[in-house]
Amino acid sequence: MKKFSLFLISVALLLGTVKLLQKRKNNLQLFTQQEQEILNQIAVGYNENEIAGLRHRSERSIQQCESNVLRKTNLPDISSAIQYALEKGLIRITYA
Repeated sequence: MKKFSLFLISVALLLGTVKLLQKRKNNLQLFTQQEQEILNQIAVGYNENEIAGLRHRSERSIQQCESNVLRKTNLPDISSAIQYALEKGLIRITYA
């Protein structure tokens, strides 16, 4: 009976580890590369117009990217999304 109990505990621990790894993997895939880069640019202080110029995109394209981030995170504003991304390790502030 003890061996069976140890087996069940081992299986439970293994399943918990697998779920944790899947959650981490899902977090890393939450944002596209472009979304990560734009979040980083916002975090270091660029505005939408400046980001659009740097990326050779329209300002509307940058706004759409921000909307996608907010939809994916279910957060009310881009500042909250940046804080979330930093806390989860999805972006790192880098200065270009």
